[in-house]
Amino acid sequence: MKKFALIALVLTVAAVVAQATPTVTLTATYSGTTWKVYATDSQGDNGGLASFQVSFGGGAGPQVLSSAMKAASHYDAGLGKIAGFGSSFSSPGTVSGGVVTDIINGQATAYGDANDAAKDTLVLKGVGQVAGTRYDSDYDATDNPTAFMTWNTPFLIAQGTFSGSGLLNPISAVGNVLASNWTGPGNAMAANFVFGTGFAPEPATMALLVIGGLSMLRRRR
Repeated sequence: MKKFALIALVLTVAAVVAQATPTVTLTATYSGTTWKVYATDSQGDNGGLASFQVSFGGGAGPQVLSSAMKAASHYDAGLGKIAGFGSSFSSPGTVSGGVVTDIINGQATAYGDANDAAKDTLVLKGVGQVAGTRYDSDYDATDNPTAFMTWNTPFLIAQGTFSGSGLLNPISAVGNVLASNWTGPGNAMAANFVFGTGFAPEPATMALLVIGGLSMLRRRR
């Protein structure tokens, strides 16, 4: 019976791992008075970053003074539409009191009731996972050589200026990723967004560090 129970437990754990929620990690860098925030998406469980809504700053850390959208987007003249992150609800966020609230952007994953192969080409796959290049439908190396866009990983989503020192204070982050082997419309799913390197530890993380420290002290005693 113990053997069968162990096998059942292993299968259960394997099923949970297989259904793990995709994770998008946000990181921040600093140069002079300029901050930049990047997104890195987990691999093997989704098709790349689809949308995001992020807020940070304030507290005892750097005070955000400005914010600009940097997520890759490009107007495809041949299709007459924006490719990449250029949705109608895009916003570089609202800056007030040293905080930038709701940096928002997303790709056009929901466009109707039936699949449209041309509109699918407007959605960038693998964003936050691998670097890429997208050529517009009217790209021509001689006559229209700038009709393309590129992006790197980690994926730059926004940048701005700040005053003060230390690490940016994380506030909130949510968003979606594409389903693996994505085709539209829809087929996006929620991801677990976490603040990583370049951000101050979140309260829950600090609590775990304190608990871990206390545990180590008890062991030494």
